[in-house]
Amino acid sequence: MENKTTKQIVIGAGIGIGILILLVGVSAWNGKKGKEEGEINQKTVENGLEQIEGGTREKISEKIKTPEPGDKSKTEDVAIPTLAFQVDEKTQSSLRKFEIAVKGNAYVPSTIVVNEQDLLELVFLASDKDYDVFFPDMGIYKKLSKGEKATIEFQANPYGSYTFFCKEACVGEVRGSLIVNKK
Repeated sequence: MENKTTKQIVIGAGIGIGILILLVGVSAWNGKKGKEEGEINQKTVENGLEQIEGGTREKISEKIKTPEPGDKSKTEDVAIPTLAFQVDEKTQSSLRKFEIAVKGNAYVPSTIVVNEQDLLELVFLASDKDYDVFFPDMGIYKKLSKGEKATIEFQANPYGSYTFFCKEACVGEVRGSLIVNKK
């Protein structure tokens, strides 16, 4: 009977170790999921903001009004959300959906203004050819096929001004700005 109990303990320990190895492997795989550009390292720069190596984050000097659905933009270059509603009362974060056209080697509109901790749903439509969009600070890269919508979702955090751009499929400078207002 004692020999049978010892076998059960050994088998149980083996199963436990196997599950632990599986969990560590899944956790490591999930950490790399969606980041086609490889590992991202943070560093602190002169202005005191955390920044990703190779990132674009800059301090914003003044808060820019975050547009709401139905607002009329003072410039055509600022995106107006097609949908916005509060999702967390404690953090005052909202879900904001934007539609961005990509045509004529440009993002239209090319400036997106949101609040820190907002959840973003950016829908890109490449109308005249294939493009791509790269948010180096967020570790997001997405190919945009002509005539197809591509959605990118992430949380706008931390505050600052970021540049996103077409990295591989474009000729010339195809850039946009994501402005994340501090709460």
